[in-house]
Amino acid sequence: MGNREDLLAGARQVIVERGVAKATAREIAAAAGVSLAAIGYHFGSKEQLITEALSDTLGTAIGDAMEDRIREGRGRTPLDGFAAVWNAMPAAFAANRPAMLASAENLVRVARSPEAQEHFEAMLEGGYDDLADALREAHPQLSDDQLRAVAELHFVFSQGLGLLYTIAPGAPLPDGDRLATAIAALAGVRDPRQHDAADDQREREHPAEGERVAVQHHAEPDGADRADAGEGGVRGADRQRAHGE
Repeated sequence: MGNREDLLAGARQVIVERGVAKATAREIAAAAGVSLAAIGYHFGSKEQLITEALSDTLGTAIGDAMEDRIREGRGRTPLDGFAAVWNAMPAAFAANRPAMLASAENLVRVARSPEAQEHFEAMLEGGYDDLADALREAHPQLSDDQLRAVAELHFVFSQGLGLLYTIAPGAPLPDGDRLATAIAALAGVRDPRQHDAADDQREREHPAEGERVAVQHHAEPDGADRADAGEGGVRGADRQRAHGE
């Protein structure tokens, strides 16, 4: 690796071990095995180095995990694929919690730094594009505008839910199925996955109901059959009276 990559790795190590506030430029340089001046040369400041180190780490860990889960949705409906992604993502958040804690600690500084904001905005566009590419592989029937919109939704959830899972991992946060139900409700359609579950529940609670309906259908004659049966009975009675006479 070059000095720039060494500094990014050193910054990640120090940040995770000591936190953003306690990480010093000297510690980062020592962990990277480079001179203190190299930070200014490659990044301009320690703060910018920290921002890039965190966005690179989480962009790879969380972003790659999300793209992999999206690609696994091939053959599913977009809504089913969305639900599956967000049923799986809490595991990725848990696996990267130290880096996510450091990122949360760094957010206030990013909000106050025009330079850090520019870096974040550039990262945002790249994140949208990567997610849209993964969605295109999984759901090629979607238009480019739809792919972009769904990618933006995934990214927003990764930021919001990622932060919530980081600061309150035991809280009753919505899973992918719950989010998909909400999206279906907002669209004014019934979630087909919920409909199937309701049907399965009714069948478990009333297993003989379907059989009773089938038996009744076969056992009860239709109107024409009943009419024929009635006429046959009348004709039979008439024949009996004729014989008797």
